[in-house]
Amino acid sequence: IVFEEALTDLHVIIKKQKRSLTMPLIVRCARDVLRGVEYLHGIKVVHRDIKPANILVFKEMKLKLGDFGLAREFSDDIMTVRNEVSTLWYRAPELIMGASTYNSKIDEWSVGVLILEML
Repeated sequence: IVFEEALTDLHVIIKKQKRSLTMPLIVRCARDVLRGVEYLHGIKVVHRDIKPANILVFKEMKLKLGDFGLAREFSDDIMTVRNEVSTLWYRAPELIMGASTYNSKIDEWSVGVLILEML
């Protein structure tokens, strides 16, 4: 996948803020990320590592998912857990609790954590 050059990533934007991002900006960011996740899941791909550092920021605060190193195709929406599934702080509870399988909803959990981090 080739994108135009990103200005930064969402991790840098969040860390630069002395307080929460504005609610309209959070909503816009969440919408962009959720649209990306919806697209991936629609083509049967799970990202598995959604976190601010993997959200690229372009002109006019347009966000796109980046770093597809852990992304995997799925066919039956159930996958076997491996150690490389998601960054710890963005990992779905079922993975932390030792589930042996998971589905694409782990990306949705990670987006929820990302939204909370922007607040």
